[in-house]
Amino acid sequence: MTGTDASPQDMTLLREAIALAEEAKERGRHPFASLVADSSGRVVSRRGNNSMPPEGDPTQHAELTAAAEAVSHLNEDERAKATLYTSAEPCVMCTGAIYWCG
Repeated sequence: MTGTDASPQDMTLLREAIALAEEAKERGRHPFASLVADSSGRVVSRRGNNSMPPEGDPTQHAELTAAAEAVSHLNEDERAKATLYTSAEPCVMCTGAIYWCG
């Protein structure tokens, strides 16, 4: 497998992230979602877009919160082998958070 090939497991987890985004949209939120899976494919965090103005924190994007939660479930070596699946390309803020979460 090369860096650009998606395994059947990758496709399953990507579809799960997209389904989470659809659930967020059905709740009246923006259609974004993300999940983090360890190297065996076990999902350690999953987040839909649950927070948006005026009642929520606009910085709590799905990618940022999923990556932050993964930090509490995986050590540094495990995070280096984990994969983040998301329904859309992460914004600059989330990209930075993902980088710093390892």
